[in-house]
Amino acid sequence: MPKNKMLSYILPSLISSLFLGIYVLVDGGFIGLKLGDAGLTAINLAWPIVAFMQTIGLAIGISGGIKSSIADGERNFELKNKIMNSTILILLVASVFFTIFVSLLAKPLLVWSGAEGIVLEHGYNYLLVMSLCAVFHIFSGGFTPLLKNEGKTKMAMFISIGATIINFVFDYVFIFMLNLDLVGAAIGSVISQGFIAIMGFIILKPKVRLEKPILKPILIGSLAPFALNYAYSVINILNNTICLTYGGNSLTAAYTLFSYLLYIVQASASGSGDGVQPLVSYYYGSNDRKKLNELYFKTILIGVGFSSIIILTFFFLKNQIPLLYNLSDEALTYYNMGFYYYFSAFFLLVITRINGCFLYSANKIWGANLLTLLEPLVLTPVFLILFSYLFEIQGVFSSFLVIQGVLLLISIVLIYYLYLRKEDLKNA
Repeated sequence: MPKNKMLSYILPSLISSLFLGIYVLVDGGFIGLKLGDAGLTAINLAWPIVAFMQTIGLAIGISGGIKSSIADGERNFELKNKIMNSTILILLVASVFFTIFVSLLAKPLLVWSGAEGIVLEHGYNYLLVMSLCAVFHIFSGGFTPLLKNEGKTKMAMFISIGATIINFVFDYVFIFMLNLDLVGAAIGSVISQGFIAIMGFIILKPKVRLEKPILKPILIGSLAPFALNYAYSVINILNNTICLTYGGNSLTAAYTLFSYLLYIVQASASGSGDGVQPLVSYYYGSNDRKKLNELYFKTILIGVGFSSIIILTFFFLKNQIPLLYNLSDEALTYYNMGFYYYFSAFFLLVITRINGCFLYSANKIWGANLLTLLEPLVLTPVFLILFSYLFEIQGVFSSFLVIQGVLLLISIVLIYYLYLRKEDLKNA
């Protein structure tokens, strides 16, 4: 595989991920500066619900893109077109369903998450706007991987940069100039996501034809990327519950800041793994073992290097970052208590996440599902509850480092036995 071909996929994806991280930082920074700990707590309680919609779209898009690239590698162009049409149809149905579902259950879901008082009011206002515009979140998530699989990686990058700039401008206008608080943050996000969705339609020119769609393979294939990308939202819900129990809004606000930093690290790692996904799927379809292994080690090298720059930037700006979020004195104390646990765990997380991306890109669905579901369903409940019981607030932070260490070891075993061994990939 020519080096420049790999870079033409991975570099735009990394840049897109970097701007996605900036988008999240800016969004949270505006909310923290305007509303303090209550605003940060409200957004953190509401975000897993919004992330569910976005991740649904992303997972469907990734699954459809993987199936499309495999068909392309097998030179089955008729199947490739049918997969694309089916993916668009599934995104459309999901948009209608989640608009109705989340709009009706927005307040009960927030109450169940622990929101009350002013936090519940802020969170509900934010979530209602976001749910009524679910179509933008789902299609923006779905079109990004589809663009990459169509070879339009640079176009996806420029769209991502444009969306970040749009969100920055409208956040400032609606939150500060018009004093709309979290409603303003939601409107800014909706406009930026709508920009991505509309540009995706214009570039891809999808055509939903009246033919029997391919549903089952795409839906099954979406489970692993959904689990991988939504796992941390499940973890977010668990951590919010523990934080509200042991430290109230102040501890939850500090954890929200760590969630933003974590999101950027996740995005940088996924930018590496997902960036080369079309190539992984293509070489898997053509069963080219040599190029697959070469691709893996180069991606690890680039991904770890890129993510390390971001993580070390957090380290050098450790004292400046909380100023952007207007943390209270109590929340700042919690932030300083947990910083080095998260800082250390970030390096481990990067490799684990890239390994997960390679597993589902090479159609190793059960291995990818095992790796991603272990954290939210097993490791986090066990270690978070145990450590917080034994060490209280210190345990909330230290459990994250232990969990990432365990996951890294498991991911190395899975990537070796399912991907790197010198056997026919399709028989592994």
